[in-house]
Amino acid sequence: MDSVTRDKEIIGNTVAHCGAAGIRLHDSFDILITGNTLFNNTRGIQSVKGINNVLYGRDIIVNNNIAVAKTSKQLAFHIYNYVSESPLLFGSSDYNIYTRPILDTLTIETQTSAAGGGTNTKYTLETWQTTGNDTHSTKSPTTITNVNQILFEYNSGLTNRTIQLNGTYKDLYGNYIDTVIIEPFKSIILINIYDKPILIKNGKAIIKNGKLISK
Repeated sequence: MDSVTRDKEIIGNTVAHCGAAGIRLHDSFDILITGNTLFNNTRGIQSVKGINNVLYGRDIIVNNNIAVAKTSKQLAFHIYNYVSESPLLFGSSDYNIYTRPILDTLTIETQTSAAGGGTNTKYTLETWQTTGNDTHSTKSPTTITNVNQILFEYNSGLTNRTIQLNGTYKDLYGNYIDTVIIEPFKSIILINIYDKPILIKNGKAIIKNGKLISK
């Protein structure tokens, strides 16, 4: 959303593999961002304020989105003010998933770059929550050692798409997944935790030899 865009809703999109931001606002205000999935973008969601106007960069609601950073240098959420105004005045955010499974620590960042100096603050989800935002938001329940453990799939067709899983996967809520059906123009992000399929029974994952690996 470019300069002075207002009273808009960004709902139900999938944005992946962008060199900049998946969703980027520039001097926008009165914006609702909800139900979107962002994957492998340099910045998952980004709000930039470049003009010292009390309206710009305000009243932005960020709720119920999934922002997954693939590499260790990507961010899930980023607010950048070129003025001295606090980035925390952007609006509000909650019920999101912000995660970077390869290094799930400082995934959120705020910056100011005003004349005479600026600030740069990096947050874990837990420290970000102390600002009053994202009280109910979460990150991935599973960390990884290789970015190829993240499975991202999108259905660009007009009918449901079935994905055959060749390993054992969890979703971003911690559930074991053995069947994937993606509706048209929807996407899914899963984490591979075991390179072979295992039995899923009553919500539990059991290796074929009977050894329970998760309750």
